Amino acid sequence: MNIYLIRHGRQSSSDCNVNVDLAPEGERQAALLGQRMKLYPVDIVYCSDLIRAEQTAKIAFSGQEKLLDNLQIRPALAEVDFGELTGQPDAVVKRFYADYYQEQGYFTNSPARAYRYQILLEFAAMKDPANREIYRELLTYDMYLRENLKSRPAFAAEITEEEKQDIRRFYQTEEHERHYLSAYDQYDWKQLSRMTHLELFRYPEPHYVLFDYQERNPLNYEAKVQVIGYPIL
Repeated sequence: MNIYLIRHGRQSSSDCNVNVDLAPEGERQAALLGQRMKLYPVDIVYCSDLIRAEQTAKIAFSGQEKLLDNLQIRPALAEVDFGELTGQPDAVVKRFYADYYQEQGYFTNSPARAYRYQILLEFAAMKDPANREIYRELLTYDMYLRENLKSRPAFAAEITEEEKQDIRRFYQTEEHERHYLSAYDQYDWKQLSRMTHLELFRYPEPHYVLFDYQERNPLNYEAKVQVIGYPIL
């Protein structure tokens, strides 16, 4: 089974946090996407309930009535909720963030990257406290995607001793069986654990993500990621 992830066309507002129609350029992008997708068999289409996402799907797959009659609109596919800032222009969001920095005295120095993540988490939780743990996981994922950290960031969720043992068993097994790290055949499990990172995420359901820093994306230098089941068998 193949799953194609498609971004919506350009929207009619420069603000990223508003639910608006596609711009004319976005409509053209969706039409070009439709031409390309004719090369691939598609059985079903899912999209979020954002106007721009639904319009992109309907333009891209116009003429394919079977797909559009069964178009699956799922609100859960929408981007992260901005809480009380939803629908606010980017300038307002930036002003909120700048005011928070000023109040906390963060403009007096240049904090390290990990601390900047902590600041962002505190800001997001202040504006949308109900989703604090989701923001924590998103920021943890983003940071490990970029950096092979020597120590665990303070803002990341705590892991239990049992989960630590799960991670150790994963690397010990991988040393001998190489299910996920076949390019590391000359390294033992301790070296594997230093050259990659395995992190437990709990949203939307528990799963591990393996970050491979030797196989980075050459365009953005982000780590290669693989999803590992939970618990690790």
